[in-house]
Formats: sequence, structure tokens, C-alpha cells
Amino acid sequence: MVRRHVDEWISSGYRDGIETPLSRTLGRDLLAELDFLDREDRPFSVTVSPDGSVAGRFSRRHMLLPPESIGVPMAHKKWDAETAAYIMLLFLNYEDPKHRVALRHRLAKCSLANCASPYFYWERLYPHYERPALCPHHRKQAAGNRARKDEREELLALAVKFWPQWTERKHPNRARWVAKKMNAARNATERHIQPKWVSRNKQEIEDILLAVMLWPQWRPTEHHGRSEWLKAQINAGKDNDLLYRKPQWIKARMNLIEKLVAAKGKEQDHAKG
Repeated sequence: MVRRHVDEWISSGYRDGIETPLSRTLGRDLLAELDFLDREDRPFSVTVSPDGSVAGRFSRRHMLLPPESIGVPMAHKKWDAETAAYIMLLFLNYEDPKHRVALRHRLAKCSLANCASPYFYWERLYPHYERPALCPHHRKQAAGNRARKDEREELLALAVKFWPQWTERKHPNRARWVAKKMNAARNATERHIQPKWVSRNKQEIEDILLAVMLWPQWRPTEHHGRSEWLKAQINAGKDNDLLYRKPQWIKARMNLIEKLVAAKGKEQDHAKG
């Protein structure tokens, strides 16, 4: 029950995929429990506004009392629901002396369904969050994934740049020559690229290079979407189904292809000038 109240509290702050913690409201189930608890025969009475702020504080004695001390018999049919509402009230009323914003607004839940510890607190509270909430563990993991993705795109861009410059007469081993050129173009402190990396990614390098060459041939009046057309053109020259590029691949590489096309256009303009 407590988890359901907390989930309703957090999800109430989402609008069109954007999370606004300061606009959270109480769920209907919790409001119903509060109406039941707010009676004269209860040892406490509290008024909670729709935004979760508590108008009347608990006395210090009641703040320290466990749920079973509020006068509700153990056999009462509403025990679980009342306990959950009581615990939720304690949470809504709690103010962390180290932060100016109450914990009820800083509480968040990881958006990944398989997260083992989904609940966490924002270190700094912002008016809104456009990205899905991630716990510290998955936030760190996502940052690592983005760094690896950015590095891979950088390496592919360099490989595509040097791939057509290779001449077999001067350099028999293409992978070794391309890797040497890539390492010379990168910072000395960055990861050293081995020839086997070039050999392993040979097919993708050639497919990206082909997409860059085909880019100007696309006509919006004659063909479907550019990404679909590029995928079809790339797959047309393959005789092995295992080498076929799927829509996910072209979608993931469109930004890189656009950057390479733009860079190629600048080089051509510079050469003409």
C-alpha cells in the first residue's frame, strides 16, 4: 500500500513525458484514507493540501510513535490501509534540515522496470526533467553507454574518412594503414586502435561510406523516406542475408551519416574556393 501511494504521488508529477516534482498531487486512494483517519477519536489530526504540503504538524510525541500506537486494533479490517496512510503522512510531513526543499518533492523513481532499487532522491531539484528518471546506478550506466556510443561514432567517422584514401600499391595491408591514420588523427592519450578493429568493422565502414555517396541521389518526389531508401540501396548489393542492414541500424547511424555528408560538402566547397 505504501509503495502504491508513493508511486501515485510520483506519477502525478508527469505531464506529456516531462516530470515536474513540484506539481505532484495526492492520489485518490490516499485521500480516501485521510478522510477516514481525520476523525475526532484519532490521536492526531492533519490537513494535507493537494500539493502534498502538510498544514498541521504532528506533535513530537506522535512523530515518534509506531503505527500500532495510534489506537487502531490489530484485528481492524482497515489496519494495512491505515498504516500505509499513516506512514505516507509521516513522509509528506518530513523536512530534511540539510535541504530547503521537502523530501516529498525530491523523491524519484527509476524509469527502468527491472531496477532492483528504484527509489532515490534527486541531489538537486529542478523545475522539470525532460529525460526519464534514472537511479544513480543506471544513470552512471547510461553515461557510460553514451560515452562508448560517442567513441564508436568518432572511430567510424575517422575510418570512413581514411578508407577510400588507401592504395594497395603503397600499403598492402589496408586495415593496418587505416588504423595508423586513425591513431595519428586522435589524441595520444586516447585508446590506441588496432588493425583488427578496422577489420572487424570493415562491413559497417563500407556501408556508411556507401550511404554518404548515395545521399545526394535521394529524391523526395521519387522515393520514400530517405532512411528507408538508403537501407534498400545498401542491402541491394548484398548476396548474404546475414549482412542485410535492418531499420534499427540505419536509424542509429543517420546522425553520423548526416555529419559526414555535411563535412564532405564543406571539403568540396573549400576545394572549389
